Amino acid sequence: MPGMQAIKYCLISVQLLMVLNGCSSDKPVEISEKIEIAVSFSTYKNFVNEVGGDKVDVISMLPSGISPPEFDPIPSSLMKLAGAKYYLGVGDFFEFEKIWIEKLKGVNPSVKVYDTSKDLEELDHNHHVWNGTDEVKIITRNIKNILCAVDSSNKTYYEENYKSYIEKLDSVDQFVKKQFASLKHRTILTYHPAWLYYAETYGLEQLSVEDHGREPNTKDLMELIIKARQLKLKAVFIQPQFSSNTAEVIARDINAELVVIDPLPDNFIENLIDITNKIMRYAP
Repeated sequence: MPGMQAIKYCLISVQLLMVLNGCSSDKPVEISEKIEIAVSFSTYKNFVNEVGGDKVDVISMLPSGISPPEFDPIPSSLMKLAGAKYYLGVGDFFEFEKIWIEKLKGVNPSVKVYDTSKDLEELDHNHHVWNGTDEVKIITRNIKNILCAVDSSNKTYYEENYKSYIEKLDSVDQFVKKQFASLKHRTILTYHPAWLYYAETYGLEQLSVEDHGREPNTKDLMELIIKARQLKLKAVFIQPQFSSNTAEVIARDINAELVVIDPLPDNFIENLIDITNKIMRYAP
């Protein structure tokens, strides 16, 4: 019966099409590419990840544990950044970055560079802006604006992530202020002057061994030791990226401990809490 045969073939064809097309109750998987972004170091990787979430893939130029003045990117180490579409920079005042970006352009000429320092105020020629809570709010706002501009289809997503991060920053900011409310002696002795913006935010005085990357001469060192003794400081705060030889001499002389705090953290908020707890622990 021709009619029945036609119907039979038609049913078989429909079943075959359902199999070939994967026809089922499951929806097709949507494939979306992440935006590849390069940054100078891990702290900015943290900021971009907080705002960009699962829409970004962030690579840091500076390897962990290395000090910026000691880092010289070579072509082989730059190849991992060859696929980056954008570079979100610290800003013109971070002199090391200018060299790094030029070298990156050698392997990735099409990379587009954006500055995250808009509306930041540099204090005393000190470029460690990423260690101040107020400054980080500006930096992450700038990152949010950049991501919204280059990927406008996900604007709401970036805005919500930024808002959520600011709420976390506000919460930890209140924690720090509460911790320091009863602090009588507000001077911290650091080896490298990386905490100026943190100190400014929370009403502390940073007494630094180094002065803009220069070791103190004998006279300056003796004056610093005398002041540290007068203030009865119990800690010399050092960073993992630098040698601690001079700091060890000072610590022995004033009977203080060497305490590590990281100015290039992988996670800003966790680091902020850690630093605050250590300052409170060693407060005179």
